Amino acid sequence: MAPAGNNNNSALVLSEKVGDSLEQAAANLELLKKSLSASNTDQTLQLEAERDELKAEKLELQAERAEFKAEKLEWEASKGGAGSSSSTNAELEAAKEQLKADQLQLKALKAQLKIAESQLRDCHDQLQAAKSELETAHEQLDEARAELEAARSHLESAKAQADINSAKLEAAKASLEAAKARFEAATKQLNAAKSRFEAAKSQLDSAGATLEADKSHLLDEIAALEKRVSEAESKNAELEKEKLALNSQLEKSKAAAEELSEKMKEVSEQLEQCKNDNKTMEEVELAGLREKVKELEEQLNKCREDKKNPRVFLDIDIKGRRAGRIVIELDADTTPRTAENFRALCTGEKGMSPSGNRLHYKGSGFYAMNEHLCQGGDIPGGESIYGPTLPEENQSKIHYGSGTVCLVSVGHKVYIGSHFGIITAKAEEYRIPNLVFGQVVEGMDVVLEIVKAGSRASVIADCGQLNF
Repeated sequence: MAPAGNNNNSALVLSEKVGDSLEQAAANLELLKKSLSASNTDQTLQLEAERDELKAEKLELQAERAEFKAEKLEWEASKGGAGSSSSTNAELEAAKEQLKADQLQLKALKAQLKIAESQLRDCHDQLQAAKSELETAHEQLDEARAELEAARSHLESAKAQADINSAKLEAAKASLEAAKARFEAATKQLNAAKSRFEAAKSQLDSAGATLEADKSHLLDEIAALEKRVSEAESKNAELEKEKLALNSQLEKSKAAAEELSEKMKEVSEQLEQCKNDNKTMEEVELAGLREKVKELEEQLNKCREDKKNPRVFLDIDIKGRRAGRIVIELDADTTPRTAENFRALCTGEKGMSPSGNRLHYKGSGFYAMNEHLCQGGDIPGGESIYGPTLPEENQSKIHYGSGTVCLVSVGHKVYIGSHFGIITAKAEEYRIPNLVFGQVVEGMDVVLEIVKAGSRASVIADCGQLNF
C-alpha cells in the first residue's frame, strides 16, 4: 500500500502543479485576451475557447485530485485504524461531494466549450470571408494606388501644361489689351466719321428739301407764266412784246428748272452713296457737294430776281391731327401794307400790340364759313401790326378764284386787321369785292379738308415765313 500512497501523493502534487499551471495559463490567457480584445475580436473568441478548455482540463485534474484525496483518505483510514475512521469517512464524503460538484461543473463547462467551439467555427468562417474581402480590398487598393500614381503623373503633366497655358494666357491678355485699345481708337474714329456723316446728311437733306421746294416754286412759276402767256395771247397786238418777253422768261425758267432737276438727281445720288457707304465717309468729297449746292443756290437766286414776293406757311391741325401745310404767296408788289401785315402776323416778330394783345396767328382757329370760304386770323383784338384798324389800300389787281387770299369784313366796312379768308370756289362761281393780297400755291387740299371738317375744328398749329 505504501507504494500506492506515494504514487497518489505524487500524482496529487503533480495535479496541483498542473492546476496551478493551468490557472497561470488561464490568467495569462485572460491578460492576452485583454491586450488583444481591442484589435481582434476573432482571436479573443479563440482565446476564450482555449481558456474554457483549460478550465475543463483544470476541473478534470481537480476531479482526479479529489479521487486521489479519496483514495488517500481510504488508505489513511485503513492505515490509521478505527480511531480515525470516522473523521476520515467524513472527509471522504466531503471529497466525494466536491467531486460530484466538480463533475457537474465540468459537464457545464464542456457544454459551454461546445458552444464556444461552434462560435469559434462561425468566427473562423467569418474570418475567412473577411480575409477574402481583405485580399480583394488589398487588390483594389493596389489598383487604386496604381491609378493614383497614374493620376499623379497626369497631374504633373497637367501642371506643366497649365504653366504653359498660363504663359500663353498672359500673352493673349496683352494682345487683347492692345486689340482693345486699337478697337477703342477705331470706335472713336468711327463715331467721328458718323458725326461728320450725320452733319453732311443733314446738310444734304436740307439742301434736298430746299431744292425740292424751289423746284415746286419754279413749276408754279412756270404754270403762272404759262397762264400769263395764255392771257397775253388773248390781248391785242400791243402786248406782243410783253408776250415775247414772257415766253423768253418762261424758257429760261424751264431751262433753270430742268437744270435744277438734273442737279437734284446728282445730289440725291451722292446722298444715297453716302448712306450706303458709311465706312468710307472720310473719302466722300463733301466740298464738291457744297460747291454744287452753292451753284444751285446762285442759280435759284438768279431765277428769283424777277420774283420778290414773300411766301408764308400755315401748319394746320384738324381735330388734334396734323392735316398738312398751306403755303401762301403774298402780293407785296401790289398790296405791300396788307402783305406785310399778314407776313408779320405769321412770324410773330412784332410780339405784343400796344393794347397787350399777342400779334401771332399761331394757336388761332381756322373756320369753314361756307363751302366757298374759309376764315382765319381770329386772334385776341383782331388787331393789325399797324394798330387796331387801318383802312385798306387800293387794289390795282383784280383776281378771284380757288386759293385766293383776301381780307374779310368786320362789321360793314373792310379794314386791315388780323382776319383773312381763303376762297375755295372757282373764279366764275364766287366773286367778292374784298381786297386780295395773296394766293395759295401749296396745300389747297388742306384748305378743302378744313371745309369738310366744319366750323371750329381746325387750328393753326404753327406758322412763319419761308426763305427763298
